[in-house]
Amino acid sequence: MDNQIKFLLKNIKNNLIEKILLPKEKIDVKYAINIMKIKIKKHIELNNNFLVLFEKLVEHLLNLNNTVFNFKITKNNNDVLCGDEFLKKKEKEKFLKDKLRNVENIIKNIAITFVDFHNNSKILKELYLFFYVFIYKFSFDTNMLKSYLYSNNEIKNSSQKKISNDTSAFISLNKICEYEFIHFFSKNEFLTKFYSDKDMNKIIKIYLYNNLNFNFLKEIQVFFLLTTILYYIENDLKLKINIYNLAINSAYTHTINIKKYILILSYNSYICTMKKLSNIF
Repeated sequence: MDNQIKFLLKNIKNNLIEKILLPKEKIDVKYAINIMKIKIKKHIELNNNFLVLFEKLVEHLLNLNNTVFNFKITKNNNDVLCGDEFLKKKEKEKFLKDKLRNVENIIKNIAITFVDFHNNSKILKELYLFFYVFIYKFSFDTNMLKSYLYSNNEIKNSSQKKISNDTSAFISLNKICEYEFIHFFSKNEFLTKFYSDKDMNKIIKIYLYNNLNFNFLKEIQVFFLLTTILYYIENDLKLKINIYNLAINSAYTHTINIKKYILILSYNSYICTMKKLSNIF
């Protein structure tokens, strides 16, 4: 598994590791926090863009349904149309094509927005990977981590840094073992497989709001802040995709409930929680 962990770390882009690993065995926690704030802000901006696009999509789908429903379709293709009727038919066909083109363009823009969501959260997952390895594989030992990253040295458990019982107690809420981490890290549903809303509330209460004081506190807080942010991002995207698919499927059954869908997305608890988390540090 060591090689698989190293492979994941080597794939981290944007020189993230070089920027976050400081001299004198220190981690640039402020840099990590700044990245989190930037990415949360970007996620919220993308969320606002998505809401605008989704409202347009549903409205265009409703208009398209009404247009198709009101069109009179000639049953017999052999019917001969007079000049005026032929022109009206062509005009209606052009109108319908324009409606379809509008819907297709909005769907393309929504697809691009989903890609932007995933790209935006990618660096957060890379940060999460870094802190997971730093805490749970190297016991906060930056020298061992550097040696592992920049040489072919294997990990020797006996040489890992000893950590206090107090610190150990405060990292025990992690629910992901190394094997699970390697297997699920690249999946869109990663943290949501192991944690629940109840777990997140517990983490926020213990690690993020309490006035604690122990070794490596900031590093542990950053790790669990990343845990909560990524958990809510995964749930937020899952909600958006489900609502989006419902809207598309409902278009064929003429049962689009625009108010219900917009209400669910507008009062999204995952977005609200992320906004609160961005103001913790």
